[in-house]
Amino acid sequence: VPAGGGGGPGGGADGAVWARSRPAPLGEPFWVPAPEDHLLILSAHLMKHSFEPGIWFTDLEALLRAEPALDWGAVISRAGEWGLLRPLAYSLRGLGLLDGPRFGAPALALPAAARGALMAARPGPLDRLLLSLAGRSTRLRGEKEEWERPPIANLLWLSSREGLGAKLGLLWEAAFPRHEVMGQIYPGYRPALRGWFLLRRAADLLRLALRLAARLGRGR
Repeated sequence: VPAGGGGGPGGGADGAVWARSRPAPLGEPFWVPAPEDHLLILSAHLMKHSFEPGIWFTDLEALLRAEPALDWGAVISRAGEWGLLRPLAYSLRGLGLLDGPRFGAPALALPAAARGALMAARPGPLDRLLLSLAGRSTRLRGEKEEWERPPIANLLWLSSREGLGAKLGLLWEAAFPRHEVMGQIYPGYRPALRGWFLLRRAADLLRLALRLAARLGRGR
């Protein structure tokens, strides 16, 4: 976030995150999210990368060590509000804060109330399957070390949503996303013409579904 801080675009949760942002601790002319928001952003990013070992968990541990006064009540409340309670729980479990260390990170203190709320967010059968698949990774050697993992992040997002309504909402958001994402899909997108672009998006998705169906039919 450029110097000057809050007052960024959007309302709702996005606007609140901007409003709570603060100057970077190293004095650079940039603002960073409040630590409670930052923790949730990192957890969401971890799930996006299918809980890949390495830098993402290092970032998570570094934040927790740098912010001993983290407001865990706010973290749990916002995680529930934003649908990130399970991603947060899975991230901290992978770091070793709930069920013991998995990737070798030293144990960190977690308040009892927060730990209880996160322990209650246990993975269901599909989540357990997807998380087990995420754990099957192959280290790729090259100019830099990377991890090759099954592409299950989107399925994890869908499975981790609580309730049918939340799952349908996520599918709707993926099919007909917000203005900024629609602008990336369609360079000429304008919010005032959203209705027309939604029809165009529906037609594009229908064509994609028909192509996939035809491909599956040829494969039989």
